[in-house]
Amino acid sequence: LRHALVTLRANGFTTLREAVVFSAAAAATANDEPASVERISRVAKEPYSTVSRILEDLAARGLVEFRPHPRDARVKVVKANLSVLK
Repeated sequence: LRHALVTLRANGFTTLREAVVFSAAAAATANDEPASVERISRVAKEPYSTVSRILEDLAARGLVEFRPHPRDARVKVVKANLSVLK
């Protein structure tokens, strides 16, 4: 467990909840297609508002990126940035 926590911190995660949301984003975008915040919220089993806030924090640190939805400008989609992981 100690090694896991050290690894999470080395990759910029400050809480386990952040790591769960990032993992959910990575899983939801595994087919190389961005996912909606709603979908990531369902995968993470966390409230939409919590996931949205955490994703904003992760985006500020370069761990995920937001893109406009290709067909609906009101919706943001998210892509996990796996290349930044150590």
